[in-house]
Amino acid sequence: MAHDKSGSASPRIQPGDRVRVKYGVADPDFPDISLGGWAGTVTEVVKHEGQINCVFWLNDRTLACSHSICRRRCGRDGLDFETTGLGEEDLEIDDGIPVAIEQPTQSNDFDDDDGG
Repeated sequence: MAHDKSGSASPRIQPGDRVRVKYGVADPDFPDISLGGWAGTVTEVVKHEGQINCVFWLNDRTLACSHSICRRRCGRDGLDFETTGLGEEDLEIDDGIPVAIEQPTQSNDFDDDDGG
């Protein structure tokens, strides 16, 4: 990882970069849902307390292929489904080759947001 003149880490990912979530990375809001393979374009890079976080808009393929439980939970909790933010270490540059999007493997508790 690069360091700036002050010795702190410099982001390797910049606004405008296309990124993809590494396999096995869980959604910070819903830890039972993996985001591996989700992709989009970085809109903001935030450095805070030594952590580099990237906010990105999900691309159309990700929006179409992600599990419906993600959309429902975001709606229930007032979260924007079309953007997400993760630590830079959870992301890789998207080379444009479509990869499989990880899907939830547990079926229990997925209807908790439907009131039943």
